[in-house]
Amino acid sequence: MRPILIILAIAFGLVAASVSAAGFATVAGEARLPVADRWVVVGDTTNYPLELLHESGQAELLLFRSEIAENEAVDNQQQLRTAVDKVVENVILTLPDSRLLTNTGYYETARTGFVLEFVSTDTAADSTLKHRLKTVIYRLPDQSQVMFTLWGKGIRSAWDDVEPSVVFMQDGFAFLGESQDHVFVTSRKYLWPGLIIALAILATVLLIRKGRTGERPAESTPVHFSRHR
Repeated sequence: MRPILIILAIAFGLVAASVSAAGFATVAGEARLPVADRWVVVGDTTNYPLELLHESGQAELLLFRSEIAENEAVDNQQQLRTAVDKVVENVILTLPDSRLLTNTGYYETARTGFVLEFVSTDTAADSTLKHRLKTVIYRLPDQSQVMFTLWGKGIRSAWDDVEPSVVFMQDGFAFLGESQDHVFVTSRKYLWPGLIIALAILATVLLIRKGRTGERPAESTPVHFSRHR
């Protein structure tokens, strides 16, 4: 078993080494993520959503922020699993020609979330898109929760080239604000949270569908961000 783990660790290190950060983007003074080489921040970083565009114009990454009220918070893994199923059914699978590839939840004590990978069709451009959506949920001091959605998507034929950098930026995301040590509070029972999360991500989908990957908004301008030290 140990040799397999060593091989996997080496393989992961080689993949990670192939992606480097040109700097960091800090959003609204509370969230930060690395900006990989060949990616640029579009627009300003004082508010959400944040948009990052690959220099090829073939992929983009958007960061959204959603709030979940205290009495609608996700309090355990089963609630999260149920909510994710609703998101997939009522949001993801309603996109044109969508097909879910992977659905993975994770729990890291102070934060939780899920990763969805799927494909869909850009009907305007008549092209297939590959998506990787990652959410990160924290519990705030007032017992409400905040959910960050990092939605990467790109032309499927170019996805193999950009996917490592998308994963690198998503996994490097960090919330800089104050949060609780435990994202789940299992001793309390509140309203079922699935609808809240579904509506939050549905809003994300609607915003994303206003634009098409590969087209830089004419009014957007690159923003300088802090260099990696």
